[in-house]
Amino acid sequence: MKLHFLCYSSIRTGNHENLLDEISDILTVAHTFNKKHRITGVLYYSQGQFFQYIEGLEQVIEDLFDHIAVDSRHHYIHYYGTFPTSERRFKDWSMKYVQDNSQVSMLFEQRKKSLILFDHLSENSLMKLIDDLMNTDETTR
Repeated sequence: MKLHFLCYSSIRTGNHENLLDEISDILTVAHTFNKKHRITGVLYYSQGQFFQYIEGLEQVIEDLFDHIAVDSRHHYIHYYGTFPTSERRFKDWSMKYVQDNSQVSMLFEQRKKSLILFDHLSENSLMKLIDDLMNTDETTR
């Protein structure tokens, strides 16, 4: 079976008070599940929005996305699709975490967006975002 990746963005529900606990919980579950199922990727959070890139076997990551899509911690999910890839970009991370990053913010500033609106990304901007996240240091949690 071939390697694939998928991307989605969403808006976080809830207040700022439990943000760190929520992200810590997401990452703890993701690390365990992803290692078991050979999934790698990155989670980015900024200004109340999530962006996630997940890579692995097609059916495995699509099943995972189906589970993620019904998680009550977020809404307004924008699914970019599932695409074949020849290699893992995040092979060293079961789930890398990056938060509000200047490189990523510059991408949106160049597009003259005051808020990060992931669902308005072109294919080129999407790939630039993924490359920026790959080359950014992981945020400690």
